[in-house]
Amino acid sequence: MFSTLRNTNKYLTDKAPWSSGTLEEKKKVIRTVLEALYICGHFCAPVIPSTMNQFFKAIGTPMTTIDKLTWSNLIPGSQITTTEKVLFERIQPNRFDKKNT
Repeated sequence: MFSTLRNTNKYLTDKAPWSSGTLEEKKKVIRTVLEALYICGHFCAPVIPSTMNQFFKAIGTPMTTIDKLTWSNLIPGSQITTTEKVLFERIQPNRFDKKNT
């Protein structure tokens, strides 16, 4: 699952919908990312249920059962709720980490 999240992050970064593309291309990128996060959220829910409930509420689509997950889960026209609260803070690299030396 973490591989999927990394790949989703890379896809979003590579596509950079905030800086290029038509409106339709931007919508496609955002929709793809949200679908991937929605699916991954189902596998995170048993471990961090409160956070995932906040996520599902924010994207306006409730959880479903794993066997019903597809790449068309999100309810068209759902209002995305934005807040000041960040669900996951960015982890700052440890200065002692071997990758950073």
